[in-house]
Amino acid sequence: MNGRITKQPPIQGNTIHPKSQRVIRMSPLKRDDNAAFEAAFMATIRGDENAILEPFLYHDIDTHKGTLLCELKDSTDPTIILSGAKAYERYTEETENNSNQRSRTDNEKSIIHTAVSQGLIDMLLPMLRPVSYGGGGQHAFMNKEGVILSAIIDSPNHDISALSVVDLHDRYARNNAVIAYAKFGINTEGVLGDFMENNRLAITKENGTPLVMIFGDTLLNIPSYKYKDAPTAEEKYKSYWRKMHNQHGLGSYVLLAVDTEQSTERLLEKERHTENQKAFLLSAFARAAAQGIIKNERYDIFGHWDTASKYDNQRDGVIQQSICKKSHILETLNGDFALEKGHAMGITLSYKKWTIKKHRNLIESENFRICHIFEQDNNPSKLILAQAVAKRPQFI
Repeated sequence: MNGRITKQPPIQGNTIHPKSQRVIRMSPLKRDDNAAFEAAFMATIRGDENAILEPFLYHDIDTHKGTLLCELKDSTDPTIILSGAKAYERYTEETENNSNQRSRTDNEKSIIHTAVSQGLIDMLLPMLRPVSYGGGGQHAFMNKEGVILSAIIDSPNHDISALSVVDLHDRYARNNAVIAYAKFGINTEGVLGDFMENNRLAITKENGTPLVMIFGDTLLNIPSYKYKDAPTAEEKYKSYWRKMHNQHGLGSYVLLAVDTEQSTERLLEKERHTENQKAFLLSAFARAAAQGIIKNERYDIFGHWDTASKYDNQRDGVIQQSICKKSHILETLNGDFALEKGHAMGITLSYKKWTIKKHRNLIESENFRICHIFEQDNNPSKLILAQAVAKRPQFI
């Protein structure tokens, strides 16, 4: 080079210039789950179902509706943040700085770092195609999935073809894809979808072996339905593994974090509610008001409801409940309901006390082999590395 500017050869015809490339593409949302939310919310109010609302809490209240709740949703005061997805982000971030709650996330982060230090990446094939399922907000995503992605990139023997970020909430999927692209300089895409319920997801097929990452004990957040012949938690859990086998195919890896804590007292201690967690759980009422299901758009949610955690011995799980603080009439589009003080309704359910042996048996029954289980002394969080070893039918 002589330091002089030289004339560049012309680009012929319609050829795209080599310095021009697509860095982001977004599509308008096609999914509308308002009707499904209304059915689930009303079934909960009537007492027909219990603890089935979690998938609908990861939702941003529409800012264009003009209700009081919408006007409040961007406030920094945690007592009035009733947009569920934002409340959940704030809750996960505050656990990092709350000594009473840190074990909830620190145990999992610790086992992830331990797995990396113990050679997790070297157990994997060289070209990987990571997929994040339910990574949540950016803070949680970078502290968990981000650690694995960084370790792959730092490995001289491994590379990433592309990353897919799959989430129930489009903002989580979109933002985490963008932050991973900016941080790691890799091909990324954000995918909206419920990987626990949808048979096939809109994940772009790429080279490399899929590495599915699932943290936060997500696979045990299983709705419990009362209808006749409803699947058991074990049956639902197995169905999630069948779906992953169907989606990602023979040879794909799944990296799953599980909590094996057996103490009811310690489990409930982890679930001690902060204001932001209360806002997340009660956001179902805010969404119902914003959608017009609750007729009074100025319904005082925190004035009428509190939250609590309860261990359900019959189902061996922690139920997050809303507790009516004072007797009142709840007016809805589907009728009026007289709610008494102390009335409890289940919002979410997370199954607990599953042992590694139980996980292993269920996983292996769906044609995955356990490659390795990463463990630490005095840490109930474990990290399971499994690989699909037998083809499944095309459709479930």
